[in-house]
Amino acid sequence: MRSRSDRSRVLDSAARGLSVLRSVYRSGDPKQLAEVSAETGIDKAGVLRALSTLSSEGIIRRDPATGGYLPDMRAWIYLMPSVQPGLSFVAAVQAALDRLSEATEVTAGMVLPAGPRTTAAAMWSEPRTAMHYDAARAPSSAPLHAKLARVRRTGYATHVGELSAGVCGLALPVHTTDGTVRGALTLAIPGDSVEGYADSLLPALRRAQEDVSRLLGYEAWAEFVRQADGAHPAMMSPWDTPDPGFGEGPVRPVRSIARMIRLVAAVLRQPRGVSVREVARQRGLEKTTAWRLLNTLVAGDVLWQDGPQRRYRVSPRFWLRQSPILRTATSLNRLVEEVLRRVAAATEATAVLVLPDREMRHSVVCRFALPPTPLCFHPENAPDAPLHTTAAGKAYLAWQSRLAVNQYVDAGMAIPTEKTITSGQQLLKELESVRRQGYAVGREELLLGVGGCAVPVTDASGETVASLAIQSVASTVTPANLARWVPLLQDASKVLSPLLAGEWRQQLGPTSGDEGATG
Repeated sequence: MRSRSDRSRVLDSAARGLSVLRSVYRSGDPKQLAEVSAETGIDKAGVLRALSTLSSEGIIRRDPATGGYLPDMRAWIYLMPSVQPGLSFVAAVQAALDRLSEATEVTAGMVLPAGPRTTAAAMWSEPRTAMHYDAARAPSSAPLHAKLARVRRTGYATHVGELSAGVCGLALPVHTTDGTVRGALTLAIPGDSVEGYADSLLPALRRAQEDVSRLLGYEAWAEFVRQADGAHPAMMSPWDTPDPGFGEGPVRPVRSIARMIRLVAAVLRQPRGVSVREVARQRGLEKTTAWRLLNTLVAGDVLWQDGPQRRYRVSPRFWLRQSPILRTATSLNRLVEEVLRRVAAATEATAVLVLPDREMRHSVVCRFALPPTPLCFHPENAPDAPLHTTAAGKAYLAWQSRLAVNQYVDAGMAIPTEKTITSGQQLLKELESVRRQGYAVGREELLLGVGGCAVPVTDASGETVASLAIQSVASTVTPANLARWVPLLQDASKVLSPLLAGEWRQQLGPTSGDEGATG
């Protein structure tokens, strides 16, 4: 139980949201509301509000087939350009586990707390031996056992058949430079006894303990951050608006959870960390609120505060916890990029995958591929794009409800150029044409000299959730080119739709690193 001073440092509602998010991310299968409630100890009404908020922020999604909740892979496509330090860190820890597994010829794992009384394997490496322990098929979490006196005396822990029959284990703690224990390295040894193994395996385990403990320290993490400098494009993201603008809905959302998600997205884009003052200014929050949100994320192992300036950064343990889904997201990201590269090469125009921002006001380019031509449109240098000013935005709006389009019009329509649509009536007529022909066209409505075309991308339920577009010199948007481009875009959309709809597991295959998230 937290003390009163500890409780004053965190926002309980945000902490509950973090617990719900971890529960969903811990399983590769859709998680039902009742399962999340039982796992987190939060009542169903509270879980429903948290799930609804996380869904509205695009972090999880509801599976239309089962009604359960899954990670939303679109969020990881957005975040991928900002996670280079984490990817490098995970690769370094994985290399240490691979060396350990090779030296000991047994399965090596990195174990982290999964709750107040359980642990879960975040990463593992399996040896190339006929008999080995398949960590992917193991229970997702293991109970903690009170053999602490012996562990303190010997410096290592053992177990025999307590998690899986016929398997015993040997483990050492890993810690940061201040001595705080952050997790454990473990070896899974086939058999019913560790006798005769400990002396031969402990030297390699201790070397790996030193390697991983060093990686968890501030100086090592700072090196990953320095290597990633310049790898974070300053493109707009769906979480850039200062504060969630929730509308009416059947389930009242939790503002602190939405603020927390947007805060994490902001910190991800600042690999050198942020201060309370910077967060308060960037997110439009009171300093006390920003401080409590930051400390809630520190308590939840998402952020840490370290280094001489005590700035908040994404915690290495966050990356360890998310390593399975991060590997999956990386593979998914490569598939999306390959699709975009093929479109760009075939059309000789810039190919972009576009989603609307959270307020459904602007087009957000989350991934793009440039063509092999000297003159091309570069999305990173483009201004903010209201939905009605681009082909991608119109391809999205065309399949939204009439109410949603009317709300968009009523909120005001920017006019970047003399060719921009200026009235709601004109926009409705244009969207009707888009629905009829199945694609949208843009001609200098955002930038003079720039045009393009776009098709919708749907999810598993058939709802339009994104657009696939090409952008090029406006003079190239001719009937002949459109006749060639649109079928290419439609074929690519058919490939992207199942990836964004959650069928990426089948697309990636069994060797892609999709082991399921441990939370």
